[in-house]
Amino acid sequence: MVALEFFRRMQMVGMELDEISLVSVLPACAQVGALELGKWIRIYADKAGFLRDICVCNALIEVYAKRGRLANHGRAREAIELFQEMQKAKVEPNIITFVGLLSACAHAGLLNEGLGYFESMERDDNIEPGVEHYGCLVNLLGLSGRLDQAFELIKKMPMKPNSAIWGLLLSSCRSHGNLKIAAIAMEHLLLLELEPDDTGNHVLLSNLYADLGKGDGVSRMRKLMSSKYMNKTPGCSSIEVDNMVQEYASGDDSKPFSKAYIGY
Repeated sequence: MVALEFFRRMQMVGMELDEISLVSVLPACAQVGALELGKWIRIYADKAGFLRDICVCNALIEVYAKRGRLANHGRAREAIELFQEMQKAKVEPNIITFVGLLSACAHAGLLNEGLGYFESMERDDNIEPGVEHYGCLVNLLGLSGRLDQAFELIKKMPMKPNSAIWGLLLSSCRSHGNLKIAAIAMEHLLLLELEPDDTGNHVLLSNLYADLGKGDGVSRMRKLMSSKYMNKTPGCSSIEVDNMVQEYASGDDSKPFSKAYIGY
């Protein structure tokens, strides 16, 4: 939010924008979902010739990729088109490029495209996939309902899977009602003490039990959370209205637009 404010001040006083200023503000756009500003920056970068800069391209891909988390259709195609522009301009991708690309494919459900890009990393670009790329692929497979395939991928990873990997699998299990694999993911998160006190994981599994009508499981998870004095973190999100980013937390009606949007 502060980065966006300073960026707009730079524009107001007529300061010249360079690659560093764009790379600095784009992650903030991705974080809060300021897509319109991100699109304006892309147009500016194109006219200024900054799209030849790999850091600018990577940051733009991240904006489009993360925007996919806030809408059903996402902006995956635009992320892919930007990647194709990089290829035409002979800009070599790096590990960050593929994180954004794979993330976009995951949130837009582009399974075949995502699998293809994952395979091409090492084959065509000589980039060895890291844990973050495996995480994107696990998420892609999970969101596509390929939970068994995602679980097998985790077991075959060349590095030890971290809590984020198991958390992604657990989340996908809730979406597709797979209690068997969810229990395995939770076991790794709890027994291996990757995130033994993470409230979100407990809530995910509790919700999965509830979705499947397993009241005993819900009761067991709530008792476990109570014994650890764990409270659910309030939901929080942000929206862009008239080029202004507003952040909302669950139960907070203090924002100027809140009453208008909830129909008061």
